[in-house]
Amino acid sequence: MSRAAIAFPRVGQPLLLAATFALWLTLGGHEVALGLAWLALVAVLAALENIVPYRPAERPTLWKRAPLIVTGIALSFALGTLGVVYEETLRPLLAPIAAYGPGALWPAGLHWSLQALLLYLLADALNYWLHRAVHRCPLL
Repeated sequence: MSRAAIAFPRVGQPLLLAATFALWLTLGGHEVALGLAWLALVAVLAALENIVPYRPAERPTLWKRAPLIVTGIALSFALGTLGVVYEETLRPLLAPIAAYGPGALWPAGLHWSLQALLLYLLADALNYWLHRAVHRCPLL
């Protein structure tokens, strides 16, 4: 295993997350921008995996990567759509809960840096379980 592959989880993942967040804000911070930023992240990760593979002996061909690429694009559009669905459908349904004050649904009273850290930890946990699901379910 190369040094770059070993160092990436410690340094590269937080940097890529920060870059994705910055791109999302640069693109306007709305739902479609979130989908585009996610798509950019998937593209960068695919390129990095091709340049510095985690397991060089198992370098897959483009044909074998096609389902992963299609899944990444589909998830990008789904993520953008999810924001729209939340704003139009879930936000009105959750309004009674949110009326109990800021932080009823999210700890909005925390300093922005702590909210960013919490968001990072939640995203990382979600990514972990999604990754495990991909390995367990052949359809994914």
